[in-house]
Amino acid sequence: MTPIHEQKRLATITFGSMSGLLAMGFGSGLSPKAPGTVGSLAALIVMYPMALLPFTWQLIGLVLAFTAGIAICSR
Repeated sequence: MTPIHEQKRLATITFGSMSGLLAMGFGSGLSPKAPGTVGSLAALIVMYPMALLPFTWQLIGLVLAFTAGIAICSR
């Protein structure tokens, strides 16, 4: 499969359903240049507010995100 076909396939999966959108980080990892960097920046936007919470709430958020991630990615 050529890179263009692969990119179109991933875009279809990502933007075709809400679970695809969440599983692919709202498409942040599909950036043509530095996808890992863009994905990390998206994660920082989510994690910065969590860092301001007490440790117990951070742990609860981590467990919820982990559990939701498994459910979302298994679809």
